[in-house]
Amino acid sequence: RYSLIPDRKGTLGVIVSTACKDIYWADNVGNLLLIPALDTLNLWNMRTGAVLGTMRPENIHAEVTSVALSENEEIIAAGYFDGSVRLWNRKSFALQVTFEGHKASVTSIAFNKDSTILATGSLDTDIIIWDVVGETGKFRLRGHRDGVTCLSFFSSEHCQDGLITGSKDG
Repeated sequence: RYSLIPDRKGTLGVIVSTACKDIYWADNVGNLLLIPALDTLNLWNMRTGAVLGTMRPENIHAEVTSVALSENEEIIAAGYFDGSVRLWNRKSFALQVTFEGHKASVTSIAFNKDSTILATGSLDTDIIIWDVVGETGKFRLRGHRDGVTCLSFFSSEHCQDGLITGSKDG
């Protein structure tokens, strides 16, 4: 595995997952950065260059492929190469729940506005809607003919948790 180079001042030595396009500022002032690094999520303090916390599932070495931060910044959702989804507590770095449901890599992940619903898209072409509070799957949506590449919740005067999805099928 990779390790940090302790004698290099001014560098973080971060190995970022090539399979994951997501990084998140985990606070409102730009000090905390959430970065996937292979099978681990690291929360970095960018002012000090220190890792504040590490989130890594035990006995699982699947690479992180997608990340989302809840609107209230309390929950981190991570999708993995093996199709699993894990919810982590941002403050304690503890694993809260693991969702199993996809048959291929999770490529996109999003919370609704009040962070009670999570949507995940995968290379298996499915979208799964998860109940964050009840810690269970609610719906499996099928219709794409190729891997799901993006998804996002939206609200309007006619629709409260609408979901827009995109795929390699066009």
